Amino acid sequence: MGYYKDLSYLTSKDGKKIKSKRLIKSSRISKWALNKTGAKKVIDLRTKGEAKRFPDKCGEKTKYINIPVFNDLLAGIIHDETTVFEQLRNLVAIENIYKEMVTNYEYTSNLSAVVKEIINSNEYPVLYHCTEGKDRTGLTTFILLYILGYDLNSIMEDYLIISKKRKLKACLGYLVILFTTHDKEFAEKIRKYLIADEKYLQSAITTIEEQYGSIDNFIQNTLLISDKEIEEFKCKILEK
Repeated sequence: MGYYKDLSYLTSKDGKKIKSKRLIKSSRISKWALNKTGAKKVIDLRTKGEAKRFPDKCGEKTKYINIPVFNDLLAGIIHDETTVFEQLRNLVAIENIYKEMVTNYEYTSNLSAVVKEIINSNEYPVLYHCTEGKDRTGLTTFILLYILGYDLNSIMEDYLIISKKRKLKACLGYLVILFTTHDKEFAEKIRKYLIADEKYLQSAITTIEEQYGSIDNFIQNTLLISDKEIEEFKCKILEK
């Protein structure tokens, strides 16, 4: 079963809320979830390879856009004749992926394109997703909530909600790998890939602050999101 969340459940630090059916974050979507959310625009954050293997089934009334935040090589995904287990062993440490997403020029440019597509949209609801709905989707949600005025504690609480949804899957993944390979280190690596941990998002935040001086500088000077765009976004998204 996929995971999706309408961000209207959140309240900002100044008491404002996101309007219902405006912003929806999701894991890889099913046709059922798409119909349930009524999304008018779907922004797919997955790589070209992921999107090709498991395409989103959007109808004619839903606009589909694929903007990969990063490429297959960053995650260690290799499309060759190696076994599934060999490919899983190639996966990069999850904290390093978060750091790369906010420092690599290609990936920050992609992230900028994603955020701009969302905040400048006039078609709602906008649904954005990756595969598990926690890393690329989590970083995108962090940026969106931050520019809407949410404090970091609230953003982190929202980010960690998916861990409860993924706890069973992570445990099963750990047990399958352990039973198959008898390699505890490998099994733990897979478990970490299937959860959302505070230190993952925090590694991106810390890297942003060290590399760019502040989150605001990162948003304005690297993602190139202007104050005007932010104010217009707030007017469209937040309840008055």
